[in-house]
Amino acid sequence: MFRLLKFLFVLVIGIYLGFQGNLMLMRAECSNAGGDWSGTVCFGAGQ
Repeated sequence: MFRLLKFLFVLVIGIYLGFQGNLMLMRAECSNAGGDWSGTVCFGAGQ
């Protein structure tokens, strides 16, 4: 039982860190293109 809980905990942490890393990359790409990052969508990039 403990092994299953440990596996699920590590899996959830990995998914969370993956999403956070992806959001950081999208935010950096948006600011490099001159856009405004709303937290979900990049507005005005490349215009």
